Amino acid sequence: MLLASSYSHQQFRVSTVTEQPKTELPKPEAKEQDSFKFEIIYLVPILASLLFGLGCAYLLAPQTTGGISATPFTGNTPSASIGNAFYFVILVAVAATVFYFLIKRKNQRVIKGIVVFAMTTASLLLSLIYLFALFPQFNGVEYAVIATAIAITVLFDLAIFRFGSTPRNVAVIAVGGALGIFFAKFILLPSAVLILAFLAIYDVIAVY
Repeated sequence: MLLASSYSHQQFRVSTVTEQPKTELPKPEAKEQDSFKFEIIYLVPILASLLFGLGCAYLLAPQTTGGISATPFTGNTPSASIGNAFYFVILVAVAATVFYFLIKRKNQRVIKGIVVFAMTTASLLLSLIYLFALFPQFNGVEYAVIATAIAITVLFDLAIFRFGSTPRNVAVIAVGGALGIFFAKFILLPSAVLILAFLAIYDVIAVY
């Protein structure tokens, strides 16, 4: 009887051990699928910038360069085009390096100051160029043009740094179209092609 009870007790212990619930391993979480879907509406900012650029081109097309040059080397020679391409790539590389160290050190005030200065300068200079192109035949209009350019620059800065996202997007589209036409007018075609090619190579190296 003792042997039977001992056997049944051992059998009960074995069954309780073997019948313990298995711990389930955590299942790996499913990777989130990219839910981005292309829509035609995403091309609206590009179309708006192109249309604004056409208006700017209409203003600058009849104007002579007047000695204005956006590149340090003039002429259609290969050396001038290569020099201009290196010039722009070096500018972009230096700016990217400066911003990298500023972001790494979290100098938000310095970064904001540089951005505000750059955007304000671009807006003021572009406003002056296009306003003088809009009123080329009027004498004594310089003061009115300068005052209007300053007013446009103030509104531009408010749209970029103070107002909501919609005014900011409109301002960025406007300055992008105006700046693109300005470079197209005052940069020779060989230099422009090499600048784009060198910047594309720089982007590949900087990203990868």
